[in-house]
Amino acid sequence: MKHSSFASLVYLLVGVAWEVPVEGRPDEQLGMMVSQVVREHLLGCHLMLATTTKHSPVYSQIIRHLAAEMETAVVVETTVMFSQDQPTHEERHLLQGLWGDATLSCHVLILDNTARESHSIVRFLERCRLWLRPETRVVVVGVKSGVETLLLHHALRNTNHALYLALLNLSRYVVTPDTNIRKRRPDEGSESVEVYRRCMYCNNGKEDAQLLYLWDLTIGVPSGLHFFYDQPENFMGRQFRIVTKSYFPYISTERESEEPGSTRVFLEDSLDSRMIHAMASYLNFTYDIREPLDRQWGLPAEGGNFTGLVGDLQYEKADFSLDLTVTTERASVVHFCRVYIDESVIILSLKPQPLPEYLSLIRPFVGELWLILLVGIFMWGVTLWLLQKVWSWASGGRSFTLTSALFYSWGVILEDPPADPPNNITAQVLVGWWLVFSFVMTSAYRSSLISHLVVQRKSPAINSVDDLVAQDGWRWMTRRMTGALLLYLKSSPDPATQKMYLGMQAESFEKGMELVLKGGHSYIYSEYYSKTMVATRYTDKLGYTPIHISATEYPLFAGNAWAFRKVAPFLRRLDLAIQRLLEAGLIKYWMDDVISTRVRNTRRQQQEEEAGKNQEKDDNTIYQNDGEQVVLGLHHLQVTFYFLVFGYAIGLLTFLLEYLIYTLC
Repeated sequence: MKHSSFASLVYLLVGVAWEVPVEGRPDEQLGMMVSQVVREHLLGCHLMLATTTKHSPVYSQIIRHLAAEMETAVVVETTVMFSQDQPTHEERHLLQGLWGDATLSCHVLILDNTARESHSIVRFLERCRLWLRPETRVVVVGVKSGVETLLLHHALRNTNHALYLALLNLSRYVVTPDTNIRKRRPDEGSESVEVYRRCMYCNNGKEDAQLLYLWDLTIGVPSGLHFFYDQPENFMGRQFRIVTKSYFPYISTERESEEPGSTRVFLEDSLDSRMIHAMASYLNFTYDIREPLDRQWGLPAEGGNFTGLVGDLQYEKADFSLDLTVTTERASVVHFCRVYIDESVIILSLKPQPLPEYLSLIRPFVGELWLILLVGIFMWGVTLWLLQKVWSWASGGRSFTLTSALFYSWGVILEDPPADPPNNITAQVLVGWWLVFSFVMTSAYRSSLISHLVVQRKSPAINSVDDLVAQDGWRWMTRRMTGALLLYLKSSPDPATQKMYLGMQAESFEKGMELVLKGGHSYIYSEYYSKTMVATRYTDKLGYTPIHISATEYPLFAGNAWAFRKVAPFLRRLDLAIQRLLEAGLIKYWMDDVISTRVRNTRRQQQEEEAGKNQEKDDNTIYQNDGEQVVLGLHHLQVTFYFLVFGYAIGLLTFLLEYLIYTLC
């Protein structure tokens, strides 16, 4: 493997002054043992070596034996390099290249702790951010007293594979001032080595240093041993710290206390509660669930920080969260498992209402057609009048007044033409074509009028954001503009969505639905929650609801998943369990069952509260179901009477006007 050199703190193997091996020396034997472990179990990995002392005989032997299998190596003297509280420029430069390039998939960190400088090693591990590389394999060589100090340290909290080769009775070996080589005292037995591994959950779900093997150092590493084990199939009773917020039907919780600062909650029946119960039983773990102190989902704040639930995971105040919408910003500070369900927002509005009956006479034709028809009637009357004027001037025959001509055109269109038609052929041809035109128009109007009188016409339904923003004088609302909905609206390039975002108002669900029922308002919220609330609160016992749910659903980003603190070692096992739930179809089944159960329970409770009361209400429905025979009533033909009254009023005004004219004249 090829590595770059870093100032005076990185040494190429070819430039290392090796000590001459002495037969039977423990440092020589220990170096052989470590190289054997690397050769048999870590071959092909990117090796990094660190020591706490610049002249460690044990480390020198480790490097000497590894040199036969490597071209170069990196040696870091941690006592000098990482002695400061804050990283220096040289440290940062070294750490940037310590892990090699991105193509390397296997990393091994070999640490020398024979000088009992555990605090220096810990500082090095924290500076190189080992916790972000959980698959790095760590091998520590040192005295037995450092086993728990290092293997159980917080710096290795995410490390899956860590070994500690503990050299027993190191005090039996003395260091001579001239050579700095440890020599065995006379009449002492052979040196023994204990091999410990870091076990994530062996101590009732907590980390533990587990003894694997004990052998004689002079014999070497026995063949066929296993040092690096995969994660266990269960968590052995580990208690996870979970953070969440109530968001039915995904999550439903009850707070332990409403006191300020109290964050503990208890799960109620919901999709995620069923998932976590099943997974806890299957994987053998427990959990303590709390909500974020600020009771927020999590939005970006200053300095790359996040608020709420995401912030708790960012600073490792919790191990993972339940349901959370996946966004790019959140994924930069937490890790998500696979998406197990989508979250879409929908638009709730009042169902299309019947259009006013007094407009039924004009609804058969659109406004443009009415305008053309009125202009045509007037122009045909004027044309007939001019034609008769010219014919009377040329032949001396009878002519029409303008008023008579206009009434003639109205009479024909109303299928009641005057009894004395024109007697010249030109006018008769004109009248004949007008009769054909009038027949077509009146037939079309009559058939359309019947359907409008019988079939109830309604206002257009709001099925999309475009429909919503196109409504005149319409208002729309949602709950507090936080979380994924806010990020979605702000980042959407769609002009209609931006218009909706700028006009959005904040209202509680209950207040917002009151306004929706009054008309002229819409409420935008989560699909599953909204459908549940509509089914429980706004649907009668016959299944009728006045609420219209938009046909278009708007997915929020990638969907919903559980969020984990970065590189959590337990993410893979939980992610696999969620995948099995998906493959079994349990998540969809549970979601449907949670909603239907809530609806049944709520309706049963409502019926018990309303027992003894007469719930029958006359809704005065003025429309019939398809297929029923319709008998026209006053509400169907009310416009006809309105028109008659309007005609009386016009006739009265005309009479008064004529009376004034004749009186004054």
